[in-house]
Amino acid sequence: MSQVSNLVIATAGIGRFVAGLGVKAALRAHHAGERMILLTAPSTAGFASTAPYFDEVWTDTTVEGWDVASILNLRRKLRLAGFARIYDLDHSRHSRFLFRVMYGWPGTAVRRSLPWSGVIEG
Repeated sequence: MSQVSNLVIATAGIGRFVAGLGVKAALRAHHAGERMILLTAPSTAGFASTAPYFDEVWTDTTVEGWDVASILNLRRKLRLAGFARIYDLDHSRHSRFLFRVMYGWPGTAVRRSLPWSGVIEG
């Protein structure tokens, strides 16, 4: 049986990433024993990889511009991962775009665990 994986979307930049470290620590503690994967902007990836809250850090190059090949590659990677939960810490136009890329729908979270955090459970 494969291990449960959860995705945390935090592509809004280094300032918001640092401001949300407490939330990321809480998510890690809540999902102890599960894989936590962060999807973040290239400018944040280096710093994010030093945070002890994630098993993997994936880079979202689509945040920097419109490139069909990058979008399709990200779509394939996200769909194949089969995440149990997706935590949208940005709740932005770009994260709604990511939900459309993954699922082909507008990206309204089915449940919100925190006032500013969309959560999708698979």
